[in-house]
Amino acid sequence: LRFTAKREIGINEIIERVRSNFPVNFKLSQEMGNFSLEIAIEDLTRVLMAIKDVNKFTGELLFTEFQVDAIVTALRQSWGSETNKSMVITAGTGMGKTLGFAIPVITDALIINRINGRVCSQLLMYPRNALAKDQYSEIKSYLVKVNNSLIKDNQKHRCIGIALDADSLLKTEQKNFPATIQGKPGWGVGGKGKDAYQCASEIYGGEKPASIIACSIESFRRR
Repeated sequence: LRFTAKREIGINEIIERVRSNFPVNFKLSQEMGNFSLEIAIEDLTRVLMAIKDVNKFTGELLFTEFQVDAIVTALRQSWGSETNKSMVITAGTGMGKTLGFAIPVITDALIINRINGRVCSQLLMYPRNALAKDQYSEIKSYLVKVNNSLIKDNQKHRCIGIALDADSLLKTEQKNFPATIQGKPGWGVGGKGKDAYQCASEIYGGEKPASIIACSIESFRRR
């Protein structure tokens, strides 16, 4: 047995904490589209409500203090009020670090895609292939739920993709954007007959890029 941080902060409190860090009439940075704070909060709420449906979370989805601090800090940075600061999350294995940064990553991908459609905006770099694969799998499970919610709300054009650039897996065919319900939009990247250059061109740029890419440092260096 080991001690862990207490999970006692609910979704509504997270939303209010984020909102309280910005003025009422705050506008996001130009890079984030100059959207209103309420538009950004709308996408954050969608992500939080979708993630609570992930199978491994039973009952009410509650967060630890360090997870909430990470979410608030990351959003202050990317939305434009603290762009000159960095953040480090330090916690033991299984304590919830991934959730602390994945929520801002997915939220910001949704917001940025409001500007000119889908673009590659979130690059997650890892020192080892195994870690990149593990993180890709976990974040994709959250993304599936977010895309399901978009499809249900007749916003399937906003569904976002995630790709894995590690251990030659960038070439894996992805026929549809990650989702598990009927109506998921087609994606059509990767697959047989395409080399690494062609797949990288599609997924990092092109007409249908992945909004989020998890990559190993060595694979990214080769790009």
